[in-house]
Amino acid sequence: MLMTHNYPQYENSIRNMGRINVAKLSNSSCTFRLDVDANLSESEAIEAVQALLGNDLIQSSYPETLRLAHIYSTFTAAEVLGIQRYVAQESNLKIIHRPNIRRILFGRFGKGPEG
Repeated sequence: MLMTHNYPQYENSIRNMGRINVAKLSNSSCTFRLDVDANLSESEAIEAVQALLGNDLIQSSYPETLRLAHIYSTFTAAEVLGIQRYVAQESNLKIIHRPNIRRILFGRFGKGPEG
């Protein structure tokens, strides 16, 4: 079941590359956001979702291939730093480092997660 919503667009809002839908892909109670290419007609979008359902294992209303993609597409800390540096240099951005509040409050005992 696809439900298409035309959410209002505001100046400087996030630009979505497709149509946002809410989908329940199995009989479980979970629903998820399902983005469909904006250039597809409604019938083509439905066919694309049908192809997904016919070609992938669906567990807890979520495609297995997409679940694995989420797991394997995480970045290491070094990769995140490299990406940040590249984007900052290419966009002429200045990175502002936030102070470690734990370190300020607890001194050498503030070795918990950064924040």
